[in-house]
Amino acid sequence: MPYKKINSIARKEHLKRLDKQIENVKRLLENDGIAFRGSLALRLRQLHEEREKVEKGEQPPTSNKLNDLRRVAVGSVLVGFALWSCHSMSNYKSSDSDEDLRRFNCELELKQMLKDPDSYRRIDIVDMDNGPVIIKYRAKNSFGGYNIESHTCF
Repeated sequence: MPYKKINSIARKEHLKRLDKQIENVKRLLENDGIAFRGSLALRLRQLHEEREKVEKGEQPPTSNKLNDLRRVAVGSVLVGFALWSCHSMSNYKSSDSDEDLRRFNCELELKQMLKDPDSYRRIDIVDMDNGPVIIKYRAKNSFGGYNIESHTCF
């Protein structure tokens, strides 16, 4: 692709950025560059070539197709997630939310009673229709051992 002519202010800014990158790559080569010497040397050569083109008043094309593809992919994923969440929320029933609220309150009550609430791991939860919520769980006891027990909330 042909390079575009750029104005002097943009050229100076570009040269400053390139000089900083060249300095960083040289520092890496001096300090930690043993394992990556080949790739660092290649990057240094690319930076010097780009600097020469900028000094002549030319600039590499600014459009990076890989970044454009990434933006499109991320945008597509976000739109898909938004559509999926809207669809799943439209199928959400109020009885489900009541059940979830009862389960949540029961777990909250249980965690407040435990000696070590951070050790709590739910094994199973059963919600009877208009009846008790039964939680089978695993948690630390006073001696540091783990017990499997069940808790009932009415």
